Amino acid sequence: MIFARLFPDLPQSEIPVASMRSVRDWDSIATLSLIVEAEEEFGITIGFDSADVVESFDDLCRIVLRRRIGFEDIPAWHLRH
Repeated sequence: MIFARLFPDLPQSEIPVASMRSVRDWDSIATLSLIVEAEEEFGITIGFDSADVVESFDDLCRIVLRRRIGFEDIPAWHLRH
């Protein structure tokens, strides 16, 4: 699991609610690492232009799902709650 690899001190039970606010080690470099790891693991292209949208586990899941089902033309910011 991507989050477990990048944030080894984060309890697994906290991963689904993880965010930049709740994870001490989550900075801009960690966001880029999450994007690269997700691209490699899921065989998709997210791009660094989505970095400003990835602020939580939920955000990354939404972007991965969007790429996997082919909604490439929907802007990442549009998937925000």
